[in-house]
Amino acid sequence: AQLLEEMEHEPVSAASIGQVHRARLPGGELAAVKVQYPEIAKAIEADFGPAALGTKMASLFYPGARIDDLVKEARERFLEETDYLHEAFCQERFGTIYRDHEILYVPRVHGDFCARRVLCTEFVNGVDFDTFLAGDPSQEERDRIGRALFEFYLGSLFRHQIYNCDPHPGNYLFLEGGRIAMLDH
Repeated sequence: AQLLEEMEHEPVSAASIGQVHRARLPGGELAAVKVQYPEIAKAIEADFGPAALGTKMASLFYPGARIDDLVKEARERFLEETDYLHEAFCQERFGTIYRDHEILYVPRVHGDFCARRVLCTEFVNGVDFDTFLAGDPSQEERDRIGRALFEFYLGSLFRHQIYNCDPHPGNYLFLEGGRIAMLDH
């Protein structure tokens, strides 16, 4: 059965484990569909194989270091990145927290179209960080944006015990009206 009305073949964005396509939902709404590259979870899993051996060797020299716990935690966090249902959950949580924020905007998740390797959200039009800066925003505007980003990345951690672990400028878009769409949760 056809789930989407249409989906553009060329991605609008690409990253290390997937790419984003513009699509249209059956009701006509534009959506961003993030599709994971095939076998990426297996590749990440395989990359941690040598680390397991390394931790055994390191524990011989540093028996109290518990390096195996560190590697295990890193492995779990990297593999968590491949679970787009978890990302949808986190994005919805951030969306609830910032629902009424005057600057920060979190696109809606279309949960009926999500799966472990597919994330479907509201499509937002905006400009990237470099384009925003090329517009020579005033110091007042830069300060306003800086405070909002600080609130999102650190305020979320200390006020709501949730942290967006990928705070690079490619994960937000500047929208008309002075808001910032926060992407990649």
